[in-house]
Amino acid sequence: MGPGMIERNGVLLDQFAGTLSGLAGGVVNNRTGLDGRYDLTLHFAVSTLSADPTALVDDAPQFVTALQEQLGLKLVPEKTKVKIFVVDHIERPTPN
Repeated sequence: MGPGMIERNGVLLDQFAGTLSGLAGGVVNNRTGLDGRYDLTLHFAVSTLSADPTALVDDAPQFVTALQEQLGLKLVPEKTKVKIFVVDHIERPTPN
């Protein structure tokens, strides 16, 4: 994995979905129903950190477009329950 590229060999799609979570901006679940291991290569444009958030480093397709065109996978937003751990109070330990 590197800037603008993901290459995985022998990966389960459930594992690959976890890889996509950071790039997709949220949790990605595998809903393909496909089993087995796959060799995957994905090339996509890398956004720059300039004032223009749409500025791209190269002419490769954006991440979501590349995912669909190169791998035939589509990200579909859905509402789901997510476990959240909340810390509502904290105290310094007392000396023993």
